[in-house]
Amino acid sequence: MSTALQQDLPLITLEEYEALPEDTRAEVFDGQIYYMASPSQSHQTILTELLVAIRNYLRKKAAAVRHSPPRLMSSFPTASSL
Repeated sequence: MSTALQQDLPLITLEEYEALPEDTRAEVFDGQIYYMASPSQSHQTILTELLVAIRNYLRKKAAAVRHSPPRLMSSFPTASSL
């Protein structure tokens, strides 16, 4: 996609991002929202195996591992800056 076309797309604000339903799988880069497909079955199987291996290791260290992706906040345009 050309740069000119990308600039014509609307930007998402932090307020709009936070208003998305909790189960929305999306990432935001430079104010553009990108919706993601659900992970495949093989991806989930590999993730589970890795998490179990890491969890078993960390149990010896009194630590924990979580697999849910946190929302990473960087910089978002605000409604007043659009």
